Amino acid sequence: MRSTRFIDNRKDYAMDINRSCHKRLEECFAGTLTQEQLILLLHGYVQELVQDYLMLADEYKSSLIGQDLEMNDEQE
Repeated sequence: MRSTRFIDNRKDYAMDINRSCHKRLEECFAGTLTQEQLILLLHGYVQELVQDYLMLADEYKSSLIGQDLEMNDEQE
């Protein structure tokens, strides 16, 4: 099923971003990354997660519409 694979891929991507955020925080605490750089990176990560959320919402909406159409076809 496409939507399950899509959701799993998005979940994996979110976990990758989470790991990257932790790495960047460690770099900031170690002094190899400034707070300003950290803020810019985290802002980019948040933007990516929001885009993923919007894609997931669209996928969910499409699957609901598809299910509704299937139910209507079965009723006819």
